[in-house]
Amino acid sequence: MYQRTLRVSVVLVSLLAVAGCERKLDIDAPPPAVTADTDTLPSLPTSTLDIPFWLFAAPMLVGFALAALGYIWFALRRQDPPLGGGTQI
Repeated sequence: MYQRTLRVSVVLVSLLAVAGCERKLDIDAPPPAVTADTDTLPSLPTSTLDIPFWLFAAPMLVGFALAALGYIWFALRRQDPPLGGGTQI
């Protein structure tokens, strides 16, 4: 009994949904946007920077050198762990 009632109600809801839909399918598209032609723009030369590469690389190389010196400094200052495992905290 319950299944039959459910089936009938699903069919009725489906019919109402289909009947409520608009049947007109020919929708007018909006007109295309007006854009400028790409041919009308002047061609520009590619921009370049005429400066030496070391001007950009110098800060990076100085940073690498300082980091390497710091690692060496800390490696030389490091002490051996105490024999016997030391004391636990």
